[in-house]
Amino acid sequence: QTGPTKKLSSDSTTSFTPAQGFIIALLVGILVVGIAIVLILANKQPPLVQKTSTPAPTAVYTQTPSAKTYTEISLLSATASSEVYDKEYGLFAAKYVIDGDHSEMCWQVYDHGIGQWVQVNFESHQIYAIGFYNGFSNPQHRWGDVFHGNPRIKDATLVFSSGERQNIHLEDTYQLQKIDLIPPVISSSVQVIIKEVYPGSSWDETSLSEIIVYGQK
Repeated sequence: QTGPTKKLSSDSTTSFTPAQGFIIALLVGILVVGIAIVLILANKQPPLVQKTSTPAPTAVYTQTPSAKTYTEISLLSATASSEVYDKEYGLFAAKYVIDGDHSEMCWQVYDHGIGQWVQVNFESHQIYAIGFYNGFSNPQHRWGDVFHGNPRIKDATLVFSSGERQNIHLEDTYQLQKIDLIPPVISSSVQVIIKEVYPGSSWDETSLSEIIVYGQK
């Protein structure tokens, strides 16, 4: 005997009780709220501050001493590696860099004088600065503009009796230039070695009119 055929449905539906549905909804709500809180806190984090290293302070050396101790030193003699001799005007000797007159005569050396030197000598002092009247420092000399006509010292090395050395740069001017020594040097002489010159418009004899040494009394 055959009975009526039962139709089986392929669709199956899972159903929850009201209590189960409430619990699921509560968990989903808690999850959503948690995610929202995490996002809010992430957005409120303070920006990262890039750390920068602070450079060490630079030591500042006060070069000029008080007026009571800063003075010109009496120069005793001057020598040079070479000197220019002119038949008409005589010897442009080292002695002229210490004669106290920077406008009339000067020391000169042939062929730009690179590597040549002039030296002044004095009693031992602590030296704070060296003064220069560069070139043949009289553009209105009776012989014409001898300042621009002759080369002038541009760069030089100072050598002291203690053996210390300092490189210096001179400006292209006939006015007095003071070069501070940092640190000061105890010495009884200063030798000026020519390293580079400003070219002259007419001649090749590098000139230097006066050297002044400043130190303690």
